[in-house]
Amino acid sequence: MVHHLYRRFLVDHRVYRMAQRFWQKLCQRILRAQGKPRDWEKWPDGIVRGGPLDYSGNPMVSLISRTRRKAIVVIQEAPTTDAVQLTTWVDTFPFRGNREDKETIDYLVIACELCDEAGRVAAALMRIWTDDRVSFDAMEAVLEAYERTKGAGMFLTERRRQSHGTGRRRNARRKRPLKRRQK
Repeated sequence: MVHHLYRRFLVDHRVYRMAQRFWQKLCQRILRAQGKPRDWEKWPDGIVRGGPLDYSGNPMVSLISRTRRKAIVVIQEAPTTDAVQLTTWVDTFPFRGNREDKETIDYLVIACELCDEAGRVAAALMRIWTDDRVSFDAMEAVLEAYERTKGAGMFLTERRRQSHGTGRRRNARRKRPLKRRQK
């Protein structure tokens, strides 16, 4: 059974804002840990939805890095099942919002029913996408691999699972386990 977070976000504006803060803080933590918080800014809602906040969950958060030509859009959906529901894709958007413009922004979309596991997977995908070395094609390959192995935790290390959301483990991003000092 899945424990959904902010289950009533579509009917209670206070809960909606709490869910939105969850996603904003998650993004800030990831970008700060990678040393990139200033490169990313809020992607104007008008580009994605066409207007002011409408409390639909689409988007909960949208960020853009104009220098990296990448963006992240998170869509939260109302819980409908007791299973993890998470859909992801990458797409391209005209850089200046003009269809004739040759410059584009590649963006990652994460749509989910927010629960602990969906939050962990979303965080892992955001970490991968915000890495400068990860291209559109590489991210597509990651997403395809995730689809093939859903639920197997293919790119979530045990260390990341333990540290998600707590902010307590300072060495959670290390790739190798810490070696014990010998006396």
